[in-house]
Amino acid sequence: MTFDNSRRIVSFRLALFIATFPFLAFLAVAYVAKLIKFPFLGLGETIWVVTLSAAYFIIALYPSIMKYNYIYFSDDGSSVIIRFYSAGIMKGPRKAVEIPKNSLTGFRRGTRGAGLIPYIILYEIRQGREVTYPSINLSGLSRKERERVFRALAQYAPAR
Repeated sequence: MTFDNSRRIVSFRLALFIATFPFLAFLAVAYVAKLIKFPFLGLGETIWVVTLSAAYFIIALYPSIMKYNYIYFSDDGSSVIIRFYSAGIMKGPRKAVEIPKNSLTGFRRGTRGAGLIPYIILYEIRQGREVTYPSINLSGLSRKERERVFRALAQYAPAR
């Protein structure tokens, strides 16, 4: 099975791109062209600026706050491959984990951030010692996709 969550990551990028235009248009119309007279629709200038700025920054920072990762998962060959990188505003380094199926000894799933940020930790036997990989945030995957990953990994090693 091979899949990635590129559609979801692109939708976040597109939402940010689309949200930028109304935000900048409001600022241009209200402050540069001075076409809006405040109070507008019963709300003052400060309320409008704070509300629209907050909405824009929530849209912009949501993937970073939720620690969304682009994730590519494949178990088609002789190894389990997971490639990932941060999908927030500041992209992190691209990372990859490739573990031969016969040396995968287990995985542990958990959550952080009040249960909102799911993650997985993989374990492998390498040179007679068990190696623990750093956690991989799975918050960028849907619940269904996370379950597919867990079922695939459970075929090769037990959950801990």
